This record gives sequence, C-alpha cells and structure tokens, in this order.
Amino acid sequence: MVVASVAALGASLFFADISVWQVILTATLGGASVLAARYALKRTRRQLRAETAHRVREGRAAHPVLIMNPKSGVARRNGSASPMNAGSGASSRSS
Repeated sequence: MVVASVAALGASLFFADISVWQVILTATLGGASVLAARYALKRTRRQLRAETAHRVREGRAAHPVLIMNPKSGVARRNGSASPMNAGSGASSRSS
C-alpha cells in the first residue's frame, strides 16, 4: 500500500511539472515541522509507542449520535434532502 501511494505521489508530481528542488524543499519543511512538533510536545517515538500500547479498547457507545450539517452540500442546493426544508426546494420556487 505504501509503495502504491509513493508511486502515485511520484506520478502526480511528474505530471504537475514540479521541479525536483521544490519537492525536496517541501519534504524538508514537512519533516522539520514534524520534528518541531515532537520537540514542542517533548515526545519521542518510544514514548508514543508506549502510550498506544497501554490503551484499552472501549466498548460500543450506549447512545450513538449521528452528527451532520443539513445546510451543506446537496441538501442546501435543492432543499429536498432536509426535512426542515420540505416543500421549499429549488424546484418549487418561481422566479
């Protein structure tokens, strides 16, 4: 999977006509930001692995909740997907 994603990244950079020095600069800055974040949080790889090894898997939620925004996406454009906008869709409006 990693090989396929690296190959896809390489192909996209090739077809995007980005120069090699820009790719190197971007990778260097990305690596520096990760190292700076680890230094700021004072976390090493060993500490991160130790924390994830001691975690206990939680059970299923007693009352699961679906979070959604009815005012975004297709529901906002045509008004038919939201129960709040029933009957006031774009097709029923006249200009």
